[in-house]
Amino acid sequence: MSMVKRTPTLQSLSVTQSQYFVSYRPMLNIIQNHRGLRRFSLKSTQEYYLDHVHEIIEACSRIDYLHLDLWRQPPKSYDFHGRISERSATAKDRFRRMQYTKFRELNLELHNESMAHDLLMSLIERCPLLEKLSIAGRFKSTTLNDLSTILQTGVCPSLSALELGDSHDTRHGPGDLATLVRSIGCGSNNKGINNGNGSGSGGLESLSLYNGTRFGPLAISALTQCHAKTLTTLRWPQLTSLNLSLVGDLLKGLPRLQTLQARVWLNLRVKDGPDMDRVFEKQWNCPDLINLELDLGLKTSDSEEAGNTKRGCIADIEGTRIFENVIRIETTRKFEIRPLGKL
Repeated sequence: MSMVKRTPTLQSLSVTQSQYFVSYRPMLNIIQNHRGLRRFSLKSTQEYYLDHVHEIIEACSRIDYLHLDLWRQPPKSYDFHGRISERSATAKDRFRRMQYTKFRELNLELHNESMAHDLLMSLIERCPLLEKLSIAGRFKSTTLNDLSTILQTGVCPSLSALELGDSHDTRHGPGDLATLVRSIGCGSNNKGINNGNGSGSGGLESLSLYNGTRFGPLAISALTQCHAKTLTTLRWPQLTSLNLSLVGDLLKGLPRLQTLQARVWLNLRVKDGPDMDRVFEKQWNCPDLINLELDLGLKTSDSEEAGNTKRGCIADIEGTRIFENVIRIETTRKFEIRPLGKL
């Protein structure tokens, strides 16, 4: 830390703390004294209470980018859990009285369910300039809905990029993501109501899902109805419920889409949904598409021997149809198909 003090031009600082790192206050002094600092990252296994985290955030509230990776290891202090509620209540009151931050990007990897939820809900209300939000770790089953409720008030009118990373929680319902998507772009000038065409105070430009978040027609509708005029990037490499019918709906409903990276299940059928002949009946049309990357997989079914024959036919037929549709999109510059396992 003493070396950092002698670096007056410092713009980016990354700190990794072990369990035995005694005090975080020298770190706070460095943050406060380097007025040119623009990016700060903290990865720590220390037993921070929420009021400690508030002090850190308040010290660097003027910077552009904040990354916190906290609570990965179970606490060793026998009284840590017993004091969480009391200390968190104090911290939430301090957050309410804290001046607005200048954060443009938040990257939160938080692994204590209760404190992660409280920190996200308290902090997001103090970030009026926020443009990108990335969250991962352990959160409550109500986190996405609670976040949606806050965003609908217009607290982050410039938010245009959302990233949901690895999560240990699969309790979010299929409508939770759709609700969150609809809440983004709600500005104070429209009283938190998205007008449905992405032309309010802003809209999503990028959505990345790096977990098994439940995804379906509700989320597709939310994207195409609220962000058709703004959305350019979708990265969904780990979804378990995206089929070709939904991909076709995306390409049809998002004319400004430039990049689509997704895991697609060829033989995944939706109850009462269209068969593959109807899916490919109309040519895929996405006039701005530049980069298309598809990981193609087949859900296991039937006996192993019969299943392999059937799976091979499906892969050949539907893989060919995908290729025929993509080559007709004149703007495409990069097209990759990667198999998941044996096709």
